[in-house]
Amino acid sequence: MRLLIIGAGAIGMLYAVRLAAGGQVVRILTRTAEQADALRREGIKWSGSAAGGQEAVQASALSEELGDFGPDAVLLTVKQVHIDDGLIRKLASLVPQTADIYCLQNGIGHLERLRAELPGHRILAAVTTDGALRLGQRQVRHTGAGELWLEEIPSAETEAAERQKKLLVAMKKAGIGAFLSNQMENRMYRKLLLNSVINPLTALFGVMNGELPDDPARLAAMRALHEETAAVLQRAGLPLEGDEWERLLTLCRLTADNESSMLRDVKSGRPTEIDWINGGVVRLARQLGLEAPLNEAIVAQVKRGATDR
Repeated sequence: MRLLIIGAGAIGMLYAVRLAAGGQVVRILTRTAEQADALRREGIKWSGSAAGGQEAVQASALSEELGDFGPDAVLLTVKQVHIDDGLIRKLASLVPQTADIYCLQNGIGHLERLRAELPGHRILAAVTTDGALRLGQRQVRHTGAGELWLEEIPSAETEAAERQKKLLVAMKKAGIGAFLSNQMENRMYRKLLLNSVINPLTALFGVMNGELPDDPARLAAMRALHEETAAVLQRAGLPLEGDEWERLLTLCRLTADNESSMLRDVKSGRPTEIDWINGGVVRLARQLGLEAPLNEAIVAQVKRGATDR
């Protein structure tokens, strides 16, 4: 398949290099010409779980055109903060309507915006539990093997459903644990429940994931934020199974040495995804006639912390 990956952060580079190693034709679009040039010259160097070392991928800056490269599918891996009017215009001009766009953003709100502004394109949800760390412009480490869930295209849409099946085969050939789901909203909410606790609190306390539950005060903050968010998501339709708190603690243990993306953003002075993670919970609560004061306070604190740095 011909695959276009938009966004050369950790997840974008990870999937680009794995798919290229699996024999697919991959083009990756970066935000800067400098990174695109580095990837064109030297390829992506990857390490960690299932790593194969280094693979070349076609790379271009987002400002460039694709020429005769017509993708069969697109993985949109940029952070929510980068989904702006300029990027949406670029998607409209670069991506043919025959190519499905899979969106791997954290938080909520992006699908509604993209579907509203790109009505001629098929915009699909995607959720990954793979862990990845970008080490430089062309280096990525696979920090934890996970799964990639893609929104299932109805079988009645024969051509698109067949194209999706080919994408699934290509991903599995690349060693990516990819699956289809018709319960993507629940999967997005479950990931949001984890992200809304781990990401902002590690950013505020300046700790690695595994350190977060070690202190009683941090643990209490985790519990309170988790309970408030779970209540909002349950009202929104997420069926709680009773083990959500244990899953959160387990994730902290499994990713103990990880530095959350929000902590990295705050430390680097970059905009965070707080408006779409905890801010998304606040907006959802308001739509349901609820309040989410802890999430609201977290949004303000992370923004203040990022400004102070």
